[in-house]
Amino acid sequence: MADGIRRNSRDSENEAIRASSALLARLEDRIRTLEGLPQLAEHVDRCRSEARVAGYRPPAHPRSKHRDYQVWLRRIGWR
Repeated sequence: MADGIRRNSRDSENEAIRASSALLARLEDRIRTLEGLPQLAEHVDRCRSEARVAGYRPPAHPRSKHRDYQVWLRRIGWR
C-alpha cells in the first residue's frame, strides 16, 4: 500500500513539474516574441540544422570530453 501511495505522489509531482515547465516555456516564448526573437524551439532547430550542414557533430564521449576540458582549464590557469 505504501508503495502505491509513493508512486501516486511521485506521479503527481512529475506531472506538476511537466506543467510548470510547459508554463515556463510559454512565458519564455512570449518574452522572446516581445523582444523580436524567434521562439526558442525554432531557434534551437535552426542552430541544430546549421551545425548539421556545417558538419558539426556532438562528441562521441561527452563525459570524457568535459573531463578533458576541465583538466585543460586547470592546466592553463582558468580554474
